[in-house]
Amino acid sequence: MSYQLVAAINTPPPEDEVLLPGVYQAETEFIIEVLSPEGERRGWQRAGYLARMFDIPGVGLTEGEVYKLYLERKKLKYARSAEPFRLEFRPVYWIIDYQLRLWVKAAEPIPSIQLTINGEVFTFNGEGITFP
Repeated sequence: MSYQLVAAINTPPPEDEVLLPGVYQAETEFIIEVLSPEGERRGWQRAGYLARMFDIPGVGLTEGEVYKLYLERKKLKYARSAEPFRLEFRPVYWIIDYQLRLWVKAAEPIPSIQLTINGEVFTFNGEGITFP
């Protein structure tokens, strides 16, 4: 299965928090890589945090799970959610030369299965059943 690069950010962010591109809802697997030549030279390990953010109608952007990130490549998997979500990167303040890359695993096509019950054909597509 392949991964698609969805974000590539270099140097300090314009803000303390960076809302990364893409909106997700299904179970999704990501690879995030945070590097810092200066940080690695100094022996630093922490890079920041990655938060799952939900845009709740009437409430606004609301924080979900938060993962601590290190100067490395990490694979994360988020479970399916009822509300669409985005990812927000919060770098530690002392890293001024970071490089961030975010890949998302390409979605696999959901096979459809047709069932015939009492002469009627039903289609199951992995999400639900379509009736004739």
